Amino acid sequence: MRKVAAAVAIYTMLAFAVPFSGASQTPKSVLENFGYLGHWAPDCSRKAQPGNSHMRVSVAPSGGVVARNSLGESYQDNVNDILDAKLLSKDRLWIRTLLNGEQEREWEVVREADRIRTVLNRKPDGSYITKDGIVLSSGNPTPWLSRCR
Repeated sequence: MRKVAAAVAIYTMLAFAVPFSGASQTPKSVLENFGYLGHWAPDCSRKAQPGNSHMRVSVAPSGGVVARNSLGESYQDNVNDILDAKLLSKDRLWIRTLLNGEQEREWEVVREADRIRTVLNRKPDGSYITKDGIVLSSGNPTPWLSRCR
């Protein structure tokens, strides 16, 4: 009987030692809370074109979240189905996507006021497209995107 009581006491202490996290958040709720949904571009007053991509992050009819990147009428949009999202800090977000229905990617995005910027884009094999905010193929920093109204 004492062993049972001791086990119950230990279990109770452990249960209260672990912080209550509530229900796990869906990617949609994480992205909504971060303020990621919406229309974003380096320059909202200019049309989508190379060097001024427009990204629209929205909730699909299925309830999932999609990030659609457009480089303009002459280009096919890149469609990223967002598979998972986690808040890393109040101004940093981790996202796992399926690019054009073919390849998973991992992103990290930072927010500063009403701007966002991709600082990491990694393929499943661990190779980077973007690392530390630099596009490795060009050596250029990723642009800040502003929320378009």
